[in-house]
Amino acid sequence: GKTRKMNETQGSMSLRYAWLAWAINCFARDLEKNQARNIEALRKAKVFPLRDGRLVSLDSGRLYQIKTTETTAAGATSSTSTAFSSSDSEGGSLGDGGGEREIDHFSTLARKVLKRDIRVLHPEFVKALIPYQRASDLLVTQGVRPMHGVEFAQSHLIPILAAEHALTEEPDLCISLLVTIKKYTSTRWGIRELSSQLKKNDVYIVDQNERVYRISEAAKLLYFHPQYLDSSSIEFPTIMAGILGV
Repeated sequence: GKTRKMNETQGSMSLRYAWLAWAINCFARDLEKNQARNIEALRKAKVFPLRDGRLVSLDSGRLYQIKTTETTAAGATSSTSTAFSSSDSEGGSLGDGGGEREIDHFSTLARKVLKRDIRVLHPEFVKALIPYQRASDLLVTQGVRPMHGVEFAQSHLIPILAAEHALTEEPDLCISLLVTIKKYTSTRWGIRELSSQLKKNDVYIVDQNERVYRISEAAKLLYFHPQYLDSSSIEFPTIMAGILGV
């Protein structure tokens, strides 16, 4: 019936993604000949599947990928380089149901900022890439990025904290965002650089009394709420996953 048809459709799509991953890997292997022309052809090819079913090209804008982990035939665990693994989310994971209350608390503006320009590769395609290291490496060199790190914090997370009235009544969410930003940027930014970036964007922060206010209203030295360093804070990656439906 209907369930069987859906399963057949999903199976067909999985085969299509597996073939695409194999083809990209072959392309990467043979790239040495006419490299510039071949790269240009790859970037213009409208073959990369997004979660919403659209096919886009690498030239059409930034693409992100979310972590997929799977055991290979050899018994080893392989994974693509992306955001929401158990280690990346400090104990949280996709689909665990956490953060539902916090999702409801997000303002319309915060949702709009979070979703802006985020185009995520289909997880089945990302999974199909696991056996093909050349293909995965090629896509990274051509700009496919994980949904974490400094770039993602700058382009999507910090703007949420800077959005007018987005979090003024939600100190827990504000803290959780700050925790996530600090974590995603810690390998490249120390506290001094992080403070500078937050001040430059005039974000909302939380004081010791859990009052949310603009960073421009703060004292010269930025105060970090104790929960800012607490790894058990609300899992913003889980909240983000819920909002994006990933």
